[in-house]
Amino acid sequence: VGKIVDRISDAAVDALFRGFSYMFSYKNHVQVLETEIQKLDAEMQRMSRRVGEEKDNGKIINAGVSTWQTDVEEVKKSAEEILEKYKNRSSWRCIQWMPIPKPVSRSRLGREAAHKAKRVIELSDSANNLLANGIAYGSPAENAPNTVYQTFESRSDAYDKLWKALVSEGGSTVLGIYGMPGVGKTTMMESLWKEALE
Repeated sequence: VGKIVDRISDAAVDALFRGFSYMFSYKNHVQVLETEIQKLDAEMQRMSRRVGEEKDNGKIINAGVSTWQTDVEEVKKSAEEILEKYKNRSSWRCIQWMPIPKPVSRSRLGREAAHKAKRVIELSDSANNLLANGIAYGSPAENAPNTVYQTFESRSDAYDKLWKALVSEGGSTVLGIYGMPGVGKTTMMESLWKEALE
């Protein structure tokens, strides 16, 4: 029984001292929270830039990134409420002509700021982990471009000229096509080769 009483009394004393710590250093806890929110803002901007770049590259963003962004918005909103409480606090209260600070509200404010700062730090660290491990992945194979030769009017003219040059006697022994990357030059030549084999 004595050991149980000792543990309970130790826990009560620890809680009491923690409460005093929050009360006397609440300004410090609020300043730490402000600093960490600024760091989280920078991480959020960095993440948004990377998400934009990955989307522009046609990649799919991991679900964890969207969850992280939602969590950041919620934490920022609740942190702003704490900072607003701090700005609008009354400095002193008069009880029977004696100005004394409001100990309970100061302690509560310090505790809220400390816990929120801890959560903000966790989110900043998780942003670094997300960015380090990659925030996006390539699109599935079914979304890959079609490599089957497709006939367009502009391609048809070039195709006919090449075919005539290949089958006519006394034509060039070397033929070549040129153009911008990705317009179908190689696919056209593969189609010509297949037709020639047939």
